Amino acid sequence: MNYRMGRNEPCDCGSGKKYKKCCLLKDAPNIINIDIPWKKLRQLEGRIVDNHLLGYVEKHASKAMFQDAINEFYPEEDVSDHIDKEIIFQTTLLPWMLFNWIPNDTYNIENFDGNKTIAENYLLRYPSRLSNDEKEFLTVIKKTYYSFYRVVSIEPNESMTLFDMLLNQEHHVKEHQGTKTLEPGMILLSRILTLNDQSICIGMMPYRLPYGFEPHILDFKDWIKEEYPIITDEALKKHYQYAVFEYFFKLLEQGFTANTPRLQNTDGEHILFSKSHFTLTNDPKSALEKLIPLTLDNTVDAILKEAEYDNNNTIKKIEFPWLKRVNQQHKFQNTVLGHITLMPGRLILETNSNERTEKAKVLLKEYLGDTIEFKTTILESQEQKLQAMREAHDNGKITELEPKHSELHNDPHVQAHLAQMVETHWNEWFNIPIPMLNNETPRDAAKHPDGRERLEALFRYYEVSSKNIGPNYLNPDITFLKRELGL
Repeated sequence: MNYRMGRNEPCDCGSGKKYKKCCLLKDAPNIINIDIPWKKLRQLEGRIVDNHLLGYVEKHASKAMFQDAINEFYPEEDVSDHIDKEIIFQTTLLPWMLFNWIPNDTYNIENFDGNKTIAENYLLRYPSRLSNDEKEFLTVIKKTYYSFYRVVSIEPNESMTLFDMLLNQEHHVKEHQGTKTLEPGMILLSRILTLNDQSICIGMMPYRLPYGFEPHILDFKDWIKEEYPIITDEALKKHYQYAVFEYFFKLLEQGFTANTPRLQNTDGEHILFSKSHFTLTNDPKSALEKLIPLTLDNTVDAILKEAEYDNNNTIKKIEFPWLKRVNQQHKFQNTVLGHITLMPGRLILETNSNERTEKAKVLLKEYLGDTIEFKTTILESQEQKLQAMREAHDNGKITELEPKHSELHNDPHVQAHLAQMVETHWNEWFNIPIPMLNNETPRDAAKHPDGRERLEALFRYYEVSSKNIGPNYLNPDITFLKRELGL
């Protein structure tokens, strides 16, 4: 019989201490590491918003106040129908309204200062309702600002390193859910709050920009530097907050429409690759059982046979296509409208048009009800989509290749000729004006700080996009290029 030592018994290690004071923790099974400081900061944020500010706003604010905040948040031009304003309100607009927006109107609210934020007004009117930690949070957050951040690296389920592209500062941010949907090189719009040595993103935009948009951010930075040669956080907070939002929406619209002029799917809709992430309270199998109508003739058992399982025979991942039986323009028996991936706690939807994404959101909610919640949509450039397809092929998920294309690349004479062409190109590259360098040559750009910054952005673009080119001899030798430019 296994003997289990009591908590108050003398520890059998001979220390003379009680078991609970000695080896209890050492003998306990491994538990999930909980980031207590991060959790406390997130809980502090939640208490301030839910227990204080929302009640204050709901009690005193009028419809006019909310509408004024919405009007000031969005640019003057009409925002694209592609953008989900409801999710933006919850994730970004509402926190901005509470912590950043200065109404410039009292809205007939008693003791309300129209020259201060809603959070500042609450702090002045009800200081006794707030703990010292909550007061400190409100004092710190009013100093935060929105900026563009490039994802440098990710530690899954723990944190990520972000680079402030306007202030040239690096931040290590605690983030759990976001690390599941982000990739290095993506560009975020957010503010960062740092308190008690913990940094978190608050009010992050639910849409991300792909890596190819970095030169556009540098153009925006150059525009600010015309007035502020040295950009400061105070300048961003006071003078360029609305410009940052307006520029983000402009770039987001470009992302939605960049691939639309000639490319259409089989329903005649403009091609737009997107990946939407949802949280899921159902287990993958239960969710699949509810979603099986989306697969038409497939059965649960047939799909489960192709699922991924861990060593305990627990489902790790289920993948299946979203199908419809007849296409409007083409007489296909089944048309693939999208792709759905189920994992514990998560659902990922991939489509190639905004119309299909929006239709799928409605269907997913209809079938899964309150067990599913939309989180974010990430746009994919054609380069990123090609890379994903290439990786799928390398992993054995795509088996059909064009034989002639493959034979051509395997021909030694063709390889030698292509390699020579590539070498000539990169040797001449140093003296060719490049749009991403403001039409400077790489050699000229390397002579001044702004040019070197753009060169680094260009090399990051090369590093990602070169993965899609194919054989290694076609890829740029970035180490060689940097060395030649003295970077």
